[in-house]
Formats: sequence, structure tokens, C-alpha cells
Amino acid sequence: MNAIEVAQLGTVQQTMLIPLWARATEHQQRRPIIRDPKAKEIVGSLKYDFESFRRFPRTMLGCCIRSNVFDGWIREFLAQASEAAVIEIGAGMDTTFDRMDDGRVTWYEIDFPDILQLRSKFFKETSRRRFFAESVLDGEWVDQVRSAGHQSFLFQAAGVLMYWPEEEVRRLFSMLADQFPGALILFDACSRWSQRNAPRWEAALQETNAEFRWGIDDPRSVHDWDSRFQVLAIEHHLDHFSHRWPLWLRVAKTLVPTIRRSFSLNLVRLG
Repeated sequence: MNAIEVAQLGTVQQTMLIPLWARATEHQQRRPIIRDPKAKEIVGSLKYDFESFRRFPRTMLGCCIRSNVFDGWIREFLAQASEAAVIEIGAGMDTTFDRMDDGRVTWYEIDFPDILQLRSKFFKETSRRRFFAESVLDGEWVDQVRSAGHQSFLFQAAGVLMYWPEEEVRRLFSMLADQFPGALILFDACSRWSQRNAPRWEAALQETNAEFRWGIDDPRSVHDWDSRFQVLAIEHHLDHFSHRWPLWLRVAKTLVPTIRRSFSLNLVRLG
């Protein structure tokens, strides 16, 4: 396959390449946090200066930890669910389905047309893998998913919601709670402190000129938005795979709770 040019993608769209490269690189470690041969294949086929991401090892590590934690939650969901559907919000170049497919789940991937055009070069639609080229907030995909006969729903928004203003995050949660009561949503978030300071160290911001538009200090406070939102679990990147973080950061997160809570991984039931 000839190298595929991706430089024409928009600012926020290019951020999807960071976790892709992170997983592809981690896959080659002796004891990887996550194995992702598909990510390695895709990176080898794209024309892009991925080497510039090496300047941000902590961002890369955080991306892999996020995938590791989310994969664990999805695995638990699939083990307990019947007629399950997983819906990826802002699928980007994510490869979760390729890691998690149990032969029964139906997977829906939602993103903008230019992203899905690129995805289509590496992933094909099937009866259990469907693409929707639209904004998730447009809602045109809802009727098709609801009418498919699924009994259990899980939404994943990985590396997505911090780029949205808070009012849009609230709107999304309310829409999903209305249309899919009882559904789970996995999402990562940054604290307000991290939102302010991330431009100094985050690859996604320095490499693409994107910006974090939403921060939340305590993810449990989403319950204050709507009593239907039940926070089931909160994890923090710095609490996982401690041996991979630099010593100074391990000490800092112990002494300064604000640092530990910079980024969170969250499991919430909607309705």
C-alpha cells in the first residue's frame, strides 16, 4: 500500500494520530501495556511525521493506559451483556473493536466524513461493524441503533470530550440518557488545572494547535448535572503502571493530589 497522506486533516482530527502512534509503539515493547498489531500496521501505512511525538513520552503512556483501562471495562460489559452494542463517539483511528470483538457484539463508529474516509482504507463495514459519518450530536444515527434490537449499550468517548465545551458534553449525556436509558459511557477527562496548564506539555495541543475546552475537577459532580448520571468508577492515569512513570512524577503525585487528579478515566451509567 502506498503511503496515505493525512496532513490535510483538520486540527482536532489530527489529534487522533497521537493515541494511534502510542499504541503502535507500545505494541513493540517487551512487556507492553497494550498489544495492538492493527495500530502498528496503520502507522506503517500513513505519511506523517510521527517521530515528533517522541518528545511527549508521558502523553504516549497516558494514551496506552487509557486503552488498557477502557478495554477492561468493555470486557466486563461484554461478559455480562446480552445483545450488546458498543458505540464509539469520535472513533478516529481507534482499534478497540479489533481487540475486543467477541464474535457477538455489534460495533458502531461515529465520526466526521473525512475521518471515516480515512478509516475506510483500513476497516470495512460488516453486519456487526457499522460507520456513521456525522456528528454524534446530530442524532440521525440514533434511530438506526435503537431499531436494531440491542438490549445493552455502551458508549466510548476516548480522547474526545475535553475538546468540547461543557454545554455540549451535558447535551450529549442528556441525549444518551433519554434515548438509551441505562447505557454506560466511558470517557476520559482533564481537571481544570490540567486544562489550563496542558498547552505546556500535551502533545495533542503542541503538535496540532487544538485546545482543551472542558475540564472537571471531580467527575462525580456529573451527578449534579442530572440525577440520572451515576458514576460507577473513576481511575487516574498516574495510579496505573507506576514503574513506567518517571520517579519525580511518582513522588509529585503523592505529595500534590492536584497532579494525581490531572486526568481521569470514568465509567458512568446514564439513566
